[in-house]
Amino acid sequence: MKNEIQTTKSKEQFRVVLDRDANEALESFVARLNQEENVAKVSKSDVANFVLQRISDLLGDPEIADIRATYFDAKTALEGILKNKETLPEEIQAALLKHCGIKATPKEKRSKKISTPQLVDNKTAIA
Repeated sequence: MKNEIQTTKSKEQFRVVLDRDANEALESFVARLNQEENVAKVSKSDVANFVLQRISDLLGDPEIADIRATYFDAKTALEGILKNKETLPEEIQAALLKHCGIKATPKEKRSKKISTPQLVDNKTAIA
């Protein structure tokens, strides 16, 4: 029974969509692998599985940074910052103020000092 479950999991399939350039690169590589006759018959799926199973060994921190830079999305970044912090970093606040045409942040509201030390009765003062 356990072998059946493992076999089912290993045969489970998922789809990945490639753009034209990636597909052409994959096809070219597969053709190169299949040049030697009677050695192996390799498909695009075989190569994709081979590469993706070893992706952690093939791509390091510099490549991860490149991928993040290539697909950077400002809205997603702001959502992440807002989700993880109570206030925005000062640099982002300053950029937002500048973008909105606001020259300075409003100063804290201060309570007004009472000009007269005497108590005023509002009921009799209106009359």
